[in-house]
Amino acid sequence: MSQIWLVPAFPLLGFVLNGFLGKRFGTRFVTFVGPLAVGMAFAQSLVLFFQMLEAEGNVLNEHLYTWISSGNFEVGINFTVDQLSGLYLLIITGVGFLIHVYSVGYMKGESGYYRFFAYLNLFVFFMLLLVLGDSFLLMFVGWEGVGLCSYLLIGYYFEKDSAAEAAKKAFLFNRVGDFGVLSAVMLIFLSFGSLLESPSIPPSSSAPPSSSSSWERWENQLKHLSMSGFQTPWKDLLRFPPSSTPPPWSRQVFTCFSASSSPLERMPSKASQEPPSHG
Repeated sequence: MSQIWLVPAFPLLGFVLNGFLGKRFGTRFVTFVGPLAVGMAFAQSLVLFFQMLEAEGNVLNEHLYTWISSGNFEVGINFTVDQLSGLYLLIITGVGFLIHVYSVGYMKGESGYYRFFAYLNLFVFFMLLLVLGDSFLLMFVGWEGVGLCSYLLIGYYFEKDSAAEAAKKAFLFNRVGDFGVLSAVMLIFLSFGSLLESPSIPPSSSAPPSSSSSWERWENQLKHLSMSGFQTPWKDLLRFPPSSTPPPWSRQVFTCFSASSSPLERMPSKASQEPPSHG
């Protein structure tokens, strides 16, 4: 078993120990637990990265338990390590470990020393959850956690008015971002009937056998759009895979872009703006 869950578990354990026991056991305890938790997560990330390179399809999957199950809709606490997420694991835990080591000297003598490292460990945990989650819903939980930790760290010196005001601004701006991300997650579910992040997985078990190839065709259209300098007809890009039924709101989008292959083509040309000649 790949033991992917150990990577976010180490920083979460560091948060619990520093948050609940750090004040009691003092600075040495916090200095030892905080960086060690992230360092162990980095070591486990290295192991997983090389396991992923040797695995079939360069993908590692791990199912922990089913989170939501209602009819045909099901979301689990599942972790996935592929080439992209494996690289991000090394960046988050490696750079995070260096930040923890630097913070030992930077925060020396500060009141609430244990609290700072508890927040920092929690920050790393939610970043790992955002990267490892195999569904957009689990990714959103990690996104929310990162926003929470940003608020806590920015407002660390909450006795100062400037820090408190900065934390409030960060909180408000995060809510704007939350609205955008949550709206995108809802539109993805309404469009494709699934919250899985992998486009090669059919939205449901009832989809026809050709659903995988249709999703690949739609993915190839996105790649062609970027390679052709965004000259692909918009109506072709917005065409949903045949295996999924377009939602009602998509009809307005299709109507908007069906008149021409590009929004720029609907702009009147210079010749068409010239007044007709009366000769």
